[in-house]
Amino acid sequence: MFENISRSFTLIKQSWEILKQDKELLLFPILSGVITLILFASLILPLVFAELYAQANTALGTPLLYFMLFIFYMASSFIVIYFNVAVIACAKIRLEGGNPTIKDGFKASNSHLGKILGWSILNATVGLIIRAIVDSLEDKSPFIASLVSGVLGAAWAVLTFFVIPKMIFENKAVFSAIKESGALIKHTWGEQLGAGFTMGFGFMLLYIIAAIPLLIGIFLVGGATAILIGVSISILLWIVIATIASALNGIFTAALYNFIKTGKAQGYNHEELAHAFVPKKQ
Repeated sequence: MFENISRSFTLIKQSWEILKQDKELLLFPILSGVITLILFASLILPLVFAELYAQANTALGTPLLYFMLFIFYMASSFIVIYFNVAVIACAKIRLEGGNPTIKDGFKASNSHLGKILGWSILNATVGLIIRAIVDSLEDKSPFIASLVSGVLGAAWAVLTFFVIPKMIFENKAVFSAIKESGALIKHTWGEQLGAGFTMGFGFMLLYIIAAIPLLIGIFLVGGATAILIGVSISILLWIVIATIASALNGIFTAALYNFIKTGKAQGYNHEELAHAFVPKKQ
């Protein structure tokens, strides 16, 4: 456990050193977050209406609710994937000794719009299927529903971890990229499971630390003003951490992909990446 946490912060630190050379890459997760919030704000009323209508009229309301959820999942997936492609493309340029610009990121995303759209539709479909499974279990056991949702979501994330690099660097179609990403994970098993989630240990601790102002406002100071200030500070810190985490994860994805392809750990400690992606033990 402590070794994973230590490795997590090592990978975060090494990724941060690369990000410091191209701080403008933070623009991509910022835009992703802002546009996603705008999308959510524009769809919140239709989603609430569809939810209420589904409760009142299951036969007609449930298909409407799932349709609205599909639209939201697809649009939000498109936004996130579009800007992730930009980050990963720029990170690869930097890792190979180049000097990427914001223009390079947008160019990479715009040149793969068809694949990004296809990947977004498939992502939304899988998300909707998971939602339907969870809904069917929720009345029986909310705990089991949450557990199934977490397991299925994590499995899908692991299976498709290398989809974006496969699509943009090897020009693979969406289904081919998924198949090859899954084969790569199955063949090696390791720690990308571990490494991505190992970085997650570090970010999880940072999110917990960022909650301290909120906890102080609620339990130590008390009062509406203190709680409001604590909430505001914690939310601001969470947004900053999420923005940086998104950029660092994109950089790490590009670095791990390069390491698998070339054996070179550009910008990273070779041993750390070797531990992050090791052959599966028979």
